[in-house]
Amino acid sequence: MALTIVATFQAKPEAAAELVEKLQELAVVTRQEAGCISYRPYVAPEDPTAVVMVEQWADADAIAAHNKSEHLRAFGHVAAELLTAPVAIEILKPAKED
Repeated sequence: MALTIVATFQAKPEAAAELVEKLQELAVVTRQEAGCISYRPYVAPEDPTAVVMVEQWADADAIAAHNKSEHLRAFGHVAAELLTAPVAIEILKPAKED
């Protein structure tokens, strides 16, 4: 079953542009992973410090592999310095299978 992840980031005001840049770099690499259907960052137009990564994965195994990836770990170390709070992560499944 395909799963969607919504990861919400709150950047420090002076770090918003850098966070978006790092998320875009992460997205390019992550889209090459097996089981990644979509991986794209979005910015709130009224608040550039509010950034959301919307991810779609083929299944839980693909997410588990992504969570162990070196590029995600490296991003985590960088992101810690750019954020005002921990990342909020929601994992969603379709309400009804097609």
